[in-house]
Amino acid sequence: MRGISSRTFCYFRVIKGLVPVLLFTFLVACNDDGGNPVAQPNADESSSSESSLLSNSSSSAIQSSSSSAVADFVDPSTVIKGTMTDSRDGHTYKTVTIGTQTWMAENLNFETANSFCYNDSLEYCAIYGRLYTWSAAMDSAAVWSTDGKDCGYKKNCSTYPPALKTRGICPEGWLLPDEWAWEQLYKAIGRDRYAAADILKSASGWRDDGNGTDDYSFAMLPSGIWVEGADSSYSEFESLGAKAYFWLPSAQSLYVADLVLVQTQSPRMFTNFVSKNCALAVRCIKAE
Repeated sequence: MRGISSRTFCYFRVIKGLVPVLLFTFLVACNDDGGNPVAQPNADESSSSESSLLSNSSSSAIQSSSSSAVADFVDPSTVIKGTMTDSRDGHTYKTVTIGTQTWMAENLNFETANSFCYNDSLEYCAIYGRLYTWSAAMDSAAVWSTDGKDCGYKKNCSTYPPALKTRGICPEGWLLPDEWAWEQLYKAIGRDRYAAADILKSASGWRDDGNGTDDYSFAMLPSGIWVEGADSSYSEFESLGAKAYFWLPSAQSLYVADLVLVQTQSPRMFTNFVSKNCALAVRCIKAE
């Protein structure tokens, strides 16, 4: 760990292998890569340590979901590329069908309250999609469905834990993928979470030679994150080109929710958690 930053971010640090006991609404961040919103696992940590973290999250609820089960390895040559149009704003997205799962091949770019373009620039939104707070990603105001009603910072969802299949901010007929859906994707491409990123990352756009091969046309881009100080005295965008963060529809507490994290120069797909007030990308999956 490279010292302690004087800045206080909107996130909590992860304690590997321990059930997190959240006593405060914020912790002081370690200064890793200029301020890093999620704890960075060490390269030499064992798989059992990663598994311990996952088992201490809300995995029991997540893994009971049956989102898009995949039985066998899917050859990259058999993926089906397509498009879908969001009827709410007419935006058309690339899609990719990998086995029995159909994913958006782009991050969601639907404008709503509590969503942001990186550096407040529409140019970045056109490439990376928008960044959403957890309440926005879950559609806590229940504008589009009641799946994530009241899910937000310092709030429990109306149904807690949240619905196992959550539409959230996704278009009609699409879902905010849970951990189970991601796990099935890893199985379909013949990898586990420790080696999946290299073939799901886009073939360009990642810093420090961290590009992937994009064998399945998933086109995962390093869209970064938006963070806000605990007292809302400042906010900033971070990690464009270096990290991708995707919300999961599950929470650890009133203050933090789960995510999938991908880093440049790493093949791993980390499951982690962060403050609900941070803003991350959303990648939707088609409902069965």
